[in-house]
Amino acid sequence: MEITHMFNSSMYLPYTLFEPVTRFNDDSAGDMQCGDMGEEELLALGLNDISEKVDPYRLIRYPFPHPGGIDGYFGSSTSGIKISHRECVDILFTEMKELAGMFSFYGEYRFLIEELIGHFRYGNGSPFYNQQLNSAFHKRINKNIKDSPLFIIKDCIQIEFKKNTRKIYLPTILHKIKTNLLGSHLAKFNNL
Repeated sequence: MEITHMFNSSMYLPYTLFEPVTRFNDDSAGDMQCGDMGEEELLALGLNDISEKVDPYRLIRYPFPHPGGIDGYFGSSTSGIKISHRECVDILFTEMKELAGMFSFYGEYRFLIEELIGHFRYGNGSPFYNQQLNSAFHKRINKNIKDSPLFIIKDCIQIEFKKNTRKIYLPTILHKIKTNLLGSHLAKFNNL
């Protein structure tokens, strides 16, 4: 079988079939430009009762689990113990880990959420890296789903080789792959 192409050898491989709109871990992406929100912004979004253990706006720890919305019913604030900002942060992150644990109490990735929350707290904006998460994403990418980029690339190549057993013209294959990739979807973790 003869494979012909119109590229000189220095341009032949590697060949870029597609690129994402924004690169991975792109700090200049629009959704990465938001910093910490202030109290007024959070309250404007309706985030006034976010914890049953503390009131982060008044820095008060409740001596018992604080039922959501009780202040509104009785017209006065539930009393509590004044705490420091650091204590409040500790309590909120501990509570977040406890609540997240309810949704990740079994399976091979059950400890990953705690690691993510720990990185969120102490990572100072640095990229998160976890080999187990990378492995899970690799498995996701390699699933044989008809609209995945990998499936489309393999399918185009196989069809072309079955159709033309004597001569393959690379620019034609590459054009077909690029065209078919327009209908592909990158792997995500949103449909487990």
